Amino acid sequence: MASLEQEIETVREQLDRQVRLKSRLERMKAQQAKLNWEVGLRKERWHQEEQDIDQLEAFSWSALWARLNGQLEEKLTEQRREALVAGARFEAARRQQEALAVRIAQVEHELQDLKGCEQQWERLLQQKAEHLKQRQPDKAAVIFQLEARQRECQRQLKELREAAEAGKAARGLARRLVEKMDDALTWSTVDLFGGGMMTGFVKHSRLEEAQQLAQQLEDQLRCFESELTDVDIHTSLELTVDPFLRILDLLFDSFITDWAVQERIEKALAQAKTAEDEVQALLDHLAARQDQTQREKAELDRQRRLLIEQTSI
Repeated sequence: MASLEQEIETVREQLDRQVRLKSRLERMKAQQAKLNWEVGLRKERWHQEEQDIDQLEAFSWSALWARLNGQLEEKLTEQRREALVAGARFEAARRQQEALAVRIAQVEHELQDLKGCEQQWERLLQQKAEHLKQRQPDKAAVIFQLEARQRECQRQLKELREAAEAGKAARGLARRLVEKMDDALTWSTVDLFGGGMMTGFVKHSRLEEAQQLAQQLEDQLRCFESELTDVDIHTSLELTVDPFLRILDLLFDSFITDWAVQERIEKALAQAKTAEDEVQALLDHLAARQDQTQREKAELDRQRRLLIEQTSI
C-alpha cells in the first residue's frame, strides 16, 4: 500500500499546483483585459498625433496660420516629437500585451496537462477508503457514517431543488396574475365612469384572462404544497378569484354592478399579491435551506477526505 500512498501524495501536489495556476490565470486574465484597453487607447493617441502631423504638412487653416506666424517648423518638430513618444508608448504596451499572452498560454497549457487530476484524486481516495473499510473497522464505522450523512444531504438537496422549481413556476404565474388583475382594475375604473362599450370589452377580456391564470396558479400552488411537504414544510396557500366577476358584469351592466365588480377585482388583486408574497417568502426559506444543506454536505466531505488522507494504511 506504500505505492498507493505515494500516488496519493503525487496527485495531491498536482491538485495544489492546479489551484495555484487557476488563481494565477484569473489574475493574468484581469491584467490582460486592462492591458488590452490601454493598448487600444495608446494606439488611438498615436494615430491622432500622426494625423496632426499630416494636417500641418498638408494645406489646412492651422498650417496656414502657423506658416504666417513663422511657427510651422517649430510646431512640426514638437508634433513629431509627441508622435514619437506616443508611438513608443504604444509599442511598449503592445510588447507587454504579447508577453502576457505568451505567459497566459503557458499557464493554460500546464492546466491542460493537469486536467483530470480531480477525478484521479477521487478514485485514489475511494480506493484507500475501501481498503480502510476492510482493514480498520474503527475507521470504517466513521467513514460509513459520514457517507450516509452525505447521501442524505444529497437527497435533501434534490428535493429542495424540486420544491424551488415548483415555487418559481408558481411565483411566475402569480406575477402574471397580479399584472393582469392590475390591468383589469384600470379598465374597470374607466368603465365605472362611463368608459363605453370598448372599455367594457377590454375589461371583460382581462377578467377572463385573469380567471384562466388564477386557475393555473391554483393548480401550481397545490403542486408547490406537495413538493414542500417532501422537505417537511407544511403550509396552506389559498387563492380564490370569484368566477362570476365577468358574468355578473355582463348580465347586470349598471353603475351598481360595475362598482361591485370593481370591489371584487380589488379583492382578487390583493389576494394575488398576497399569494406572490407568500410564495416568495417560501422560496427565500428554501434557498436558505439549500445553502445550509450544501455547507453541511461540504463539511462532511471535508471530514471524510481528511480522515482518509491522514489515516495510514
